[in-house]
Amino acid sequence: MTRNVYDAADNLIKVIDAKGHASAVTGVQRYGTVYSYGLANRFIAQAELEAALQNNQ
Repeated sequence: MTRNVYDAADNLIKVIDAKGHASAVTGVQRYGTVYSYGLANRFIAQAELEAALQNNQ
């Protein structure tokens, strides 16, 4: 099971897999790969939230 989350400009902003889906109640809080875009809607960064959270513990 994979869920894609998009922003108002139809940019892919998060991909949530089965493990991430079970981690929280809302899509914003769930683990997943997060994509960031600049002002011109150009891709600028990708981050794995689960890995970042584990590194901060």
